[in-house]
Amino acid sequence: MATVKNEDLELAFTLMMNKLIFASEDMLKPFFIELTEKNRTVDCMDMEKVDEKLEKNRESMRKLLEVMTKGCLDAAVYSRENLALAREADELAKAKERLASSKGEVFSFEMEIKALYDFARHSDYLKEFDGDLFTRFVDRIIVYSKHEIAFKLKCGLTLAEGV
Repeated sequence: MATVKNEDLELAFTLMMNKLIFASEDMLKPFFIELTEKNRTVDCMDMEKVDEKLEKNRESMRKLLEVMTKGCLDAAVYSRENLALAREADELAKAKERLASSKGEVFSFEMEIKALYDFARHSDYLKEFDGDLFTRFVDRIIVYSKHEIAFKLKCGLTLAEGV
């Protein structure tokens, strides 16, 4: 396992932040715009499809019960079909929960990239390491080797930097 000196990490972070300050309009702004527009469209379409399937499932359950109460369907067949529809409804409900959860995660990424973009747009170049900025924007550090690391940012970006 490679180790990197703390001073080298701090220097790499400072250099990375200065690059982001320099290229904020070319790198961060398009990323923010793409993230917000793309995910809102896809999430809404996916959620609508799941809602439509849930509604069809409810209608199928209602019709199945109606046929059963009229005496046109064997109890065993009703039970088997009703169980299959209930399982499908459960899977659709879980899919809807996953979509809602991922939408929250995407919203979090949107907020983080906006904060980083706003910082980079309005900041002067860093002259030294700033621990508060590090804590604010970095999720974790990935050490590839003694000479290369990456910063996994809270906004979802992973940026490699030489040491």
